[in-house]
Amino acid sequence: MRTNSIIKFYNRFETSLKYPYLEKGSIGIQVGFDLSSKNLTSDLFNMSERVGATGLVIGIDPDENNHTRAKEVIESQGIKNIQLVKMGTYKEKTTLHFHLANRSSNNYLTVYEPEDRHYKTGNVLDVEVDTFDSIIAPLNIDVSRVRHVNITNNGAEYHTLMGMTNFLTSAKNISIALTCGRIGVMGIVDDRPDQDLILERFQKLGFESKFYRIKDLFWWGFYKKLLIKRKWMYSSKPHFGVVLAHKGNQPLKLHHSYM
Repeated sequence: MRTNSIIKFYNRFETSLKYPYLEKGSIGIQVGFDLSSKNLTSDLFNMSERVGATGLVIGIDPDENNHTRAKEVIESQGIKNIQLVKMGTYKEKTTLHFHLANRSSNNYLTVYEPEDRHYKTGNVLDVEVDTFDSIIAPLNIDVSRVRHVNITNNGAEYHTLMGMTNFLTSAKNISIALTCGRIGVMGIVDDRPDQDLILERFQKLGFESKFYRIKDLFWWGFYKKLLIKRKWMYSSKPHFGVVLAHKGNQPLKLHHSYM
């Protein structure tokens, strides 16, 4: 993967908005990563550059295709600070159906049934899933060095959060971003909007958190969608959202964004 200087500068600027506290020598964790597009814009590689040679990025995803392509990039570029874990995250250890969609960004575990049928390809695998706590524990990382976690696993975000209590309790200074608030059944858990449950969970664990519709984030809604892609985001049409949570000496910044 070769990236010209303009794109490198853009990525560096964008990552300073997405995870401002991720610094050299720190640890970033990406739960669910998408490498199906021709332009590799995965946070795995943006985080890798930001934490530097003394830092670490952990990528957790059950899709073999994502891992194959990630390994190709890692090997071709000689990247030493990315560690991949081929597993799905959930609220307990079990086996779930994993639906491979038209592209990996639309893959999903059967914690819900999407209305959008074009996602379905009929290719369904049984995958091993476990709690975030159980997946992270054998890696023996210094939790105090983890400064940012992204969770984007298509409707399983709340279930992932329920399986990371030990980690979130141990972490002192950290920021977390979870995609949620999707339209339809994908954004509903136990007959409630998943963002409401996620906010309640963070509050119980001592985090400050806030839910944003994605159009309300300046960088993603106004700059990337409206100015760059010329897509009007400010109609009454519903959009998915993100919960940004923080704890310790990492307060939410005014420019903090997502995607």
